[in-house]
Amino acid sequence: MNNPQSTISLKEALADLRPGAHLCFLYENDVEHQTVLTPFIRLGLERGEKILYITHDQTPEMILSYLAADGLDPVPLAENGRFSIVKAEEALLKSNKFDPETAIEWFKDQMQKALDAGYSTLRIIMEASWVSQISESEAFRRFGDLLDTWVLNNKVLCLCQFDRRKIASVFLLHALTAHAVVIIGSQVFDNFYHIPPTERLGFVSEDTILDNWIQNLFKRKKAEEALESRIRFQQIITRISANFVEAGKTDVKINQALEAIGKFSGVDRAYLFQVRPDRRLIDNTHEWCAPGIEPQIAGLQGISAKEELPWFWEKMLAMETFHFPDVDDLSMEALLEQNYFKTLGIRSLVIVPVVSGGNIKGFLGFDSVQEPKFWSEDTVSLLKISGQGICNILDRKEAEEKLHERETRYQRLTENLNIGVYRTSTLSKGQFLEANYAMARMFGYETRKEFLAVKPSDIFQDPEDLTRLIAKLTAQGQVRNEELKLIKRDKTPFVASTSIVAIKNSLGKIEYFDGVAEDITERKRIAEAIYRSEKKFRDLFNAISDLVYTQDLEGRLLSFNPSFAHILGYEPGELIGQMASDFMKPELKTLFQEEYLKQILEKGSHQGVTVFCSKSGRKVYMEYRSVLVRPEDGDPFISGIGRDVTEKILSERKIKGLQEQILQSKKMEAIGTLAGGIAHDFNNILGIILGNAELALESVQEWSPVKHHLEEVQTASLRARDVVKQLLSFSRKIEQKRKPLKLSPLIKESLKLLRASIPSNIAMTAQIEENVDPVLADPAQMHQVLINLCTNASHSMEDTGGTLTLGLGNHVVDAQMPTGSVSLTPGRYVKLRVSDTGSGIEAKYLDRIFDPYFTTKEVGKGTGLGLSVVHGIVKNHEGSIAVESTLGEGTAFSIYLPAYIGEVESVVEKKETLPTGSERILFVDDEELIVGIGCQLLERLGYRVEGRTNPMEALSLFLQDPHHFDVVITDMTMPYMNGDRLAQEILSVRPDMPVILCTGYSQKIDAFSASQIGIKYYIEKPLNRLELAKALRNVLD
Repeated sequence: MNNPQSTISLKEALADLRPGAHLCFLYENDVEHQTVLTPFIRLGLERGEKILYITHDQTPEMILSYLAADGLDPVPLAENGRFSIVKAEEALLKSNKFDPETAIEWFKDQMQKALDAGYSTLRIIMEASWVSQISESEAFRRFGDLLDTWVLNNKVLCLCQFDRRKIASVFLLHALTAHAVVIIGSQVFDNFYHIPPTERLGFVSEDTILDNWIQNLFKRKKAEEALESRIRFQQIITRISANFVEAGKTDVKINQALEAIGKFSGVDRAYLFQVRPDRRLIDNTHEWCAPGIEPQIAGLQGISAKEELPWFWEKMLAMETFHFPDVDDLSMEALLEQNYFKTLGIRSLVIVPVVSGGNIKGFLGFDSVQEPKFWSEDTVSLLKISGQGICNILDRKEAEEKLHERETRYQRLTENLNIGVYRTSTLSKGQFLEANYAMARMFGYETRKEFLAVKPSDIFQDPEDLTRLIAKLTAQGQVRNEELKLIKRDKTPFVASTSIVAIKNSLGKIEYFDGVAEDITERKRIAEAIYRSEKKFRDLFNAISDLVYTQDLEGRLLSFNPSFAHILGYEPGELIGQMASDFMKPELKTLFQEEYLKQILEKGSHQGVTVFCSKSGRKVYMEYRSVLVRPEDGDPFISGIGRDVTEKILSERKIKGLQEQILQSKKMEAIGTLAGGIAHDFNNILGIILGNAELALESVQEWSPVKHHLEEVQTASLRARDVVKQLLSFSRKIEQKRKPLKLSPLIKESLKLLRASIPSNIAMTAQIEENVDPVLADPAQMHQVLINLCTNASHSMEDTGGTLTLGLGNHVVDAQMPTGSVSLTPGRYVKLRVSDTGSGIEAKYLDRIFDPYFTTKEVGKGTGLGLSVVHGIVKNHEGSIAVESTLGEGTAFSIYLPAYIGEVESVVEKKETLPTGSERILFVDDEELIVGIGCQLLERLGYRVEGRTNPMEALSLFLQDPHHFDVVITDMTMPYMNGDRLAQEILSVRPDMPVILCTGYSQKIDAFSASQIGIKYYIEKPLNRLELAKALRNVLD
């Protein structure tokens, strides 16, 4: 027995068992017995299996005590039959006689009973001490064979227990041959001595056992040899790794490693090839040959593996390890490689790629040139390990070479520098360890050797400077650009700038100092000369610019250049001695004293932009910078430079205004795009509302109150249609048509509509004069003006309540009559006034209330477009608008529109008769609700209608019989095919077909363009029954 299952626990090994498992359990004490028995039983109970325990020497009380100690209550288990304990005398020994076949039949009967009772498996635990009562071991051997065979092929798990203290060895030997798995103590083993039933039955048992043991001896010997070989290889690898710990002689050590691996593997030649940096050629760099084998390294240089050995090179690039016991067996695709190997006398080989960082660096080769050689998987695996070791060696060698190269470059660099580079052990009592030539030359020495003999403490002019430097280095660990007073070899003093860093070991102790130094004596002399020169001319330099001026500390002008006087338009005599603030706007004088002069006196300077008033009254914007000057021999004064930036500021303001106009244009464009989308969808919705209202009106009696409500819905829907038109007009999506219009009915209607939405604490009154002139206006736009102004008025009174008043009357402007805040040419006007008693508007906002997007309302309560829209409509009607407001009292808007001189067509409401018909109509719209309503409206007018929501289906229906329909009514915007395209397809088949095109809104088509493609009538949604009925008779009659 070998191969204990040491990688998993006993419980895990038992948990892996499945039906068909047959285990032999050898134990020597009760602790071992309980350790295995308890988890084996518990697993069976957890899996819902039937437990059958056969005892002999062991008492049921002992078994039950095991379970109780493990936390199981054995009494219920025994009572419900899940756990049964049977004496061996009752089951296997009949009158103290043992018959193997009878025993097996008894087990089969127990298994069937368990399966019939609903158990998935029968789990048998058999105490085998009863075998001591059998005189013939052959009967037990036969029983073991039969039991092993039966268990293997049934839903049974069987654990046979053998107390080694009580059972003879001959029985244990038979037991071992009949169990595939053996548990000794608490360790699980694969049983080498197990003979499967198919091999065991039908043969002489002793011969079979002997043959099996002999085979196992060979297996064990082979395993032991493999283990010994692996241990030897591990020792070799360990020695090789230890050899490479020390740096240097890498090539020699690689050759030694190849020799050790080659001898261990029993090959004739071991070698290393490396890929050149250009990755095009490979070289045999290292080789070991067995005695009598001719070296090949000299002839294996600069090989283009990609060209000469393409199949081999592809394997290398794929980083594959491969081996050939006989190169004669290579495939045809490797014919070049086969011939190449034979040329070198290679009979068999192993190739191991050397890979680093995902890149192929070369490969290890192991040849047999005397005879073919079989390469075991273990050998190949060991050689792969050696390949990785060689790779690590090559990486190290490459790193050492790069390090050496960097150190060489660094040394060359320091030698070529013009500044000194040095290293010292300590500064006080140590010495210079390294220094470049520039360092030696700085101190007047001819050679580095001479300088290195100097002590660091001997180069300081003042020893105290050295003491301070050491203290700073100790505290900070480094210094940067420290100026030191030093002396040269000939005692010449000079000043050097040095940077030093302390280099510490792993314990934090300073080992040495690295530093750089530069002689800055000449630089300091030049800097001091420049400083003196700059100080002499600094005041003059700071004063030179477009405008130059000086002031005393109170702000009076002392002097200035001609440009300063010129831009202000004064004579010099008029400015001298005057306060600069005298030429500024009054509101700037306080800032001049409290900010300008104060900051100059406290901070020494001030800069910014201020505004002067020229003698002619023109504003002059001046960008300035003023500084406080304190001369060595005189009183301090203010000196300043300035520049006239008037044109620049005015241009920037103009550009900003243009940018705002562009931004406003883009906003209006966006609103227009949004309006188009809203118009289409909203008109469809209105069509559904209006259509249902009209259908419902037909179903109610004249006296019904519902009829009035439905008529209100109808009126509101038509008004909403006009609002949509107004929205499109505002965003320039459609053109509005003006007509002579009396405003008094419009005001009354608006008040009626607004009453429902304005809070009840706001009273609404109308003051309309008699015989008010008409105006030329768009009704929807006038309605929009009223709605916007009244909505704003109600918002201003929503908390306190108040009165909203609408006034309308005639207004005449004479040439001599003042027009107040509005600009009106002489003539007749109609004055519309909307006033409220609300909170009023602050005076500072009155100039901006008509600006787009300007609002004083809270976020979410206003867009800033309402008054802008009103202003735009009034201007488009050649009118004017004025506003009067008192904070806390209210606001009034007055609108003046030119009166219309002419007759106004009176509108007499009359009940029109709906024209009817009986023609056949194809009605197409992608909105299912619109199709349903349209079909009902038309059918009630007498027409025969077929509706479709898919234009493709509608076209298909039409093409089946082009003369089946008398007229086609189609929506414009639909999926798959727009209405204009559908009309063209229909007209191409039947040119005389009347087509009515309906649209909620479309940028692609209007009435004119529709007529150009043959459409007889163009109608806008929402569909009104009367308009639709008229349109049908128009195209049919």
